[in-house]
Amino acid sequence: MTAEGVGCGFTYIGVPIFLCMEACCSKVTFGTSQYPFVGPQASREYEYTQGMCPKAEELLQHLITIPLNENMSRKNILSIASVIRKVARLLAR
Repeated sequence: MTAEGVGCGFTYIGVPIFLCMEACCSKVTFGTSQYPFVGPQASREYEYTQGMCPKAEELLQHLITIPLNENMSRKNILSIASVIRKVARLLAR
């Protein structure tokens, strides 16, 4: 993709984002209340643990990143999509 003019990377944070957020993993939010994870307002117990989304965790090992943002034109996006299709066809051979 880089040879076609589309920058890309092959790294991400390595683990699902829900495992990187201290508040979700340890349920430390507002002081020691653990709100909204516990209490009468909570609809269920929330757990964020490694292995809870094994397919997502596996996919992270095969992920590429493409720098996209809301300021890109439709033409830019379509050009990137075209390169992705081209490279995917070549890799499928």
